[in-house]
Formats: sequence, C-alpha cells, structure tokens
Amino acid sequence: MFLSSISHNNDLTTTTTTTTVIPVLCKRRLVSFLLFSIHTILLILLFTPTTTATPTTQSREAITISRSSFREDFRSFSSIIHSHSTISTTTTTVNLTPSQKLDQLRTLMKQYSIWAYIIPSSDSHMSEYVASSDQRRAFISGFDGSAGTALVTLDGALLWTDGRYWQQAQNQLDFRYWKLMKDGVDVSITTWLSLNVIGNESVGLDPFLYSVNQFKELQNTHVNIKLIYQNLVDLIWTSRPSPPNGKIFELDLKFSGRSASDKFFSIRKSMQSSKVAIYIVTALDEIAWFLNLRGDDIEYNTVFFSYLIVTMKNVYLFVDEKKFENSNLSLHLESLGVIIQPYSSYLDSLIDLINTLRQNQTLTTFIDPQFCNYATFSSIQSLSIIKTGNSFIRLEKAYKNEIEREGFKNCHLRDGAAVVRYLAWLEDALVHQKLDINEYEGAQRLEKFRAQGEYFLRPSFETISCYGENAAIIHYSPNVKVHSQISTSNVYLLDSGGQYLDGTTDMTRTVHFGIPNAHIKRSFTRVLQGHIALSSLIFPEGLSGDKMDAFARQALWSDGLNYNHGSGHGVGHCLDVHEGPHGIGVPVFGFMKTYDVTIEPGYYEEGNFGIRIENLYLVKESQTPHRFNNKTYLEFEQITFCPIQPSLIDTSLMSEKEIEWVNEYNRQVREKLEPLISQDTLAVNYLKRNTVSIAKEPNFAKTTLVVVLVMMGLILVVSIVTNIVLIIARKRQSSARPLTNTEIQPLSEELE
Repeated sequence: MFLSSISHNNDLTTTTTTTTVIPVLCKRRLVSFLLFSIHTILLILLFTPTTTATPTTQSREAITISRSSFREDFRSFSSIIHSHSTISTTTTTVNLTPSQKLDQLRTLMKQYSIWAYIIPSSDSHMSEYVASSDQRRAFISGFDGSAGTALVTLDGALLWTDGRYWQQAQNQLDFRYWKLMKDGVDVSITTWLSLNVIGNESVGLDPFLYSVNQFKELQNTHVNIKLIYQNLVDLIWTSRPSPPNGKIFELDLKFSGRSASDKFFSIRKSMQSSKVAIYIVTALDEIAWFLNLRGDDIEYNTVFFSYLIVTMKNVYLFVDEKKFENSNLSLHLESLGVIIQPYSSYLDSLIDLINTLRQNQTLTTFIDPQFCNYATFSSIQSLSIIKTGNSFIRLEKAYKNEIEREGFKNCHLRDGAAVVRYLAWLEDALVHQKLDINEYEGAQRLEKFRAQGEYFLRPSFETISCYGENAAIIHYSPNVKVHSQISTSNVYLLDSGGQYLDGTTDMTRTVHFGIPNAHIKRSFTRVLQGHIALSSLIFPEGLSGDKMDAFARQALWSDGLNYNHGSGHGVGHCLDVHEGPHGIGVPVFGFMKTYDVTIEPGYYEEGNFGIRIENLYLVKESQTPHRFNNKTYLEFEQITFCPIQPSLIDTSLMSEKEIEWVNEYNRQVREKLEPLISQDTLAVNYLKRNTVSIAKEPNFAKTTLVVVLVMMGLILVVSIVTNIVLIIARKRQSSARPLTNTEIQPLSEELE
C-alpha cells in the first residue's frame, strides 16, 4: 500500500505535460475506485453471517440458546476451529497491517451489533500455552506473550497483561492503535467495561474461549453480553495455521508410577463421596495424566486436544483417533473401559449422555469452573445440577508419587549437566575464542546439549536466553530475526527447561562472563538471599503460597527493590511446566507433602539488566523437634543442581549462615554433576571454577570506621600515658629537691 503510493507520486513528479497527466490519473483513480468497491462487496458477502450464526440481541438473562440451534452452531464452530483433521490452506495469505485487522474486525462487529469484542489468550481448554492456530490475541494485537486479553471496541483497542510482559508489550504493540493496560496498576477489563459501556451497547465473546469463572465475573459488570459461536478473528485470519495433528503415546508405568485403572478407581471414589454422577474434564494436562497418555499438539507441552467425561461405569474420551501412535493404544484404552468418540461430537454426546442417565431423576454434574468453557456450562445448565470446585484430577495430580519424585531428581541431574556444558561452551566461545554468539544461537546450542540426555523429548517452554537489557524483559525469548549479541560486559540470563519421559525441568541462572560492577553484584546477592530465605523455610502443612512470598522478597525490599511476578509455581511430571493448584504468591491453595514447586525471585532494571535464580524443590515432611497441635511441618528438598556463580556474590552483605548455604549447595552441585560431564574437560573446568567456596569479605565502610576508632583510641591511650608519665616525673623531681632554711620549721612551731 505504502510502496504503491510512492510509485504514483513518482509518476506525477516525472511528468511534464499537465494535459496528459490529468486524464491518466482520473482513469487510474476510477479503476482503483471500482476495484475497491468490488473488493468491499466481496468482503461483505463473505463475512455476512448466516441466520443460524447471528445471535439476536438479547439480555443477560436470555443468553441460553435452544438445543437444536446450539448444536447447529457448535457443529459449525467445530468444523472451522476445533476439528483437528487436515484443513485446506488454499486461501491466499494476506499480510494485514494492524489497522487493516482492526478495520475488518470492526466491520464484522457492526454486522453482529456489538460495540466491543473480547479476545482472550486461551483455547477452548483454557490452556496457558496454546497452539499456533489458537493464537488469536497475538494475531489481532501483535503481542505474543502467553498471557493477556485484548478488547476491541468500535473506536479503540486495549490490551491487558501482567507485569511479566509489560516491557514486551511496550515493544510489540502499535500504539497508534493500541493502549496497554497493566494488570494491578490500571483498572481491570471488567471495571473498564462497566465504566465505558453505555446503554444497550453489547459486548461480544466466543463462549468456547471463556471459562465459567471468567464469564460470571463479566456478568457482574451488568453489561449486555452476546455469545458469538463463530469466532470473528478467525474470519479475518486468512493465513491461520491448520490445527495440530500430533501423535499420542502411552507413558510407561515405570515413569508414571500409577496405572490408569488405579487413577480411575481413585477419582470415582472422589465422585462418589461428592455425590457426582458425571465428571467433565476439559483441561488437557488433566486428561493426559488421568489416562497415562502424552502428545504434542501444543508446542513445548505434552498434551493432545481432547475432552473427557467420567461416569461411575464408563470413561468417554473425545479425540481424533488418527492421533494414536498405533492401533494397540486404542485397544488398550478400550480394555480399561474407555469409549473413544470424535472430538467434534463432544457437546452433542454430553447432552445425550445426561439425558440418558437422568431418566426423570436429579442428576449432578461436576465441573471445574476455572477450566470448563462457558459453552459447555451453558449447554447443560438446564439439564443437570452443576456442582463446581477444584477438579478432582487436578488436586490428585499435584501429589507426586515416589516414582515421579525419583524421576524428577534424575532428569534434573541430566538437565543440570546439559546447562553446565552449555555455559562452559559459551564462556569459552566469548572469552577465549572471541566468537560472536547471539542469544538465539545460544538457545539452539543449549537444546542440542539437552537432546543428548536420556529420555529427552523437547524443551518445556521457549528458552529465555537474554543478554543485558533484554534480561529485564521477564519473558523475553530471542528468535532467528530478533536477538542480541552476547558479550562479557553485562549479565546473561538463561531460563530454560526440558520435557523428559521421567519429568519436567525449569531452571534459571544468571551469569557474567566478565567483571560485574558493584550494583549488579549487590542486586544479584539480594536475589540470592531471597532464594535462600524461602528455600530454607520450615512451615506448617497447608500454608498458602501468599504467606511465603515475603521471604523471597525481604532482602530486595531492604534495598527498595522488588519484582512483578510470582515467586514460584508447581511443575507437571512430563506435563505442563506451570501446574496448580498451588504456587508461591497465590493465596488459593495450601502446600501439602509431596508437592513440587519452583523458587524464583528476581530483579529487573529496565534498559540495564535482569537477574533471576530459579530451582525446583520437592515438598517433604520436616523432622521438627515438636509438633504443635499435632501439626505436620514441611520443608523444601533441593533437586535442581547448577552452579550459583561465586563472582556475582557480594559476601559482605551475607550472613555466615547464607554463605554456608551457598558453599554447601555448590559442593553438592560439583559432587553430583562432575561424574556426568567427566568426558567434557571444558565443562569440568567451568564447574570447578564456579563451585569454589566463598568467605565473608569485610565491609569496607565498617572496616574504615573500626580503624578510625582504633586510631582514636590509641591516640587517647598515648595521651593519657604521656600525661601520667609527666606527672610522675614532676613529683619525683619535686621530692628530690633539697629544702631551704625558710622551708624548715621547728617542730614546736608546727605543734602550735
């Protein structure tokens, strides 16, 4: 468009005869106008919704849809979005500008009679990380962080995201068209809507992409909500990738530690005690864990697109059966009582199942409102009593059995060895070979080291490989086009992890390949002190993560510093790298024995550097001398092993106990990792140099004060001694002097 305009201007400037220019320009403008008109008409015809897809204006109380209409909408929606069979991609790819995307979306919004349209980050399973075909918010806004919600109105566009992504959003949003709304600083999206929606203006959304909790929160704004089952972004996203079609495989019992049948029995006991007849599972990691299956439909995760319905007799799995690695897997599932049905038939089958089971009786269905999409809820709310709460599977999955815990320990050793080999290679390339290595090349090399480890599948998330000021962008990830060179004059932050058959890893190290300045060392030490304080905590079972959070931040607070993210999260076993229900900084759920959690305080100075130190810990019972009120106390068991760089530590700020913690940790790192990297001389030397013991350095300010006080004391002592000597000398001199006649008095006179 822009180049075309320049070309026309060049024609004007090079033409000298005005009489010939005007007719030519008029013809060109006429042709352009006709082409534009035809294009507009085609767009209108293409995007005009059918009568079944266009919802009528409705109040909040009248949002529910008749079943026949709902099923028709769902089939249409499934064929466009949720079907995971091969989709034809013959449509010509059009690279729309940010303004063109918004213009086309607003055209559709007017046709659907809505003033605003909400575009969340999630898919229909409320996944944190989504497949490329579900990245609608990234497409419409240009911001591709994993968390955020876009709101497009007829006259504006806003994006909400949390503190992890503020700087990234600043870099990626086109502020000619978008406004950044910072979670926790600016008003929430629900508050904004309640303040800005006027009269009967409607807000549209895709009910498959909104959880029950999110929808109910939106209802509290008292704005008119219109459910639109045809996703509007998909209509303008002509280059949308095809849905993934990854293979599903069984996770062997030697890795899972529990059979699927054992899990079935346990979950049905929970259903029975809760008096639940039907249990709907929509979260992908829960389905994978429950069935001991893994897939690769979402990059970096080991999940597959599916829905699950559990009754007291059967388990219904809605999935594309072509995804199974082999036919034996289908037979294995059938032997467990699993009935396999097409993914696209999920909602119809759910409705039929409820109608079959209830038989004029009261039927209770259980959902987790945090993960169940509103389309599911609205389709069954008139057919069954719906009980909500934390998913039975989610709660049980958080407890790691002995096999899983052992797997975590083993894969973290291999992972730590890979990171040490990579850092040793990187240091040698930068310092000794003087090579130019960028952040993306570094991330690719790290993956090669990891891939050499046993049971490795893939990275557990996109590697955060960032140097200098990029490290201040909390979730910055380089790519082949956007990256910076790594150097020796600033810090290098590496946050990475791997998916292994025996576990999932997540580790962050901040290193410096040169000489760090005092400010960086002080900041690093404060972060380290926070990590030590929290990892050393002994606490009562059931303590929630929000009550632990201050331990990770206290040292930073003492310098007036802080960070805008949580201090830790659970990690799945060969599953999602972020796992609930617990977390550090999250008030919802208390910590229990056999959970796992990361500890990851940090500090980020925009435009300068970023620091984070992250390890994964297992939660175990602590052998305390007392058990007040017969309460169990817990502690953290270290399972991540990779050096904490001694040259970045300002030991003058640390207590003897903290120094002892660092020395013991690095001693264990050296002891555990050296046998795994013994064939790599470069890595062994790096390991030894970066696990040397540290000792407390004197505080120069205090030392100077002590010296001054000692000198003053010495001067005072010398002065006192000198005065005493002079007094004694004078007395001796006085006593040795002979008396004159006038000084001698007769004894009789003295007596008088």
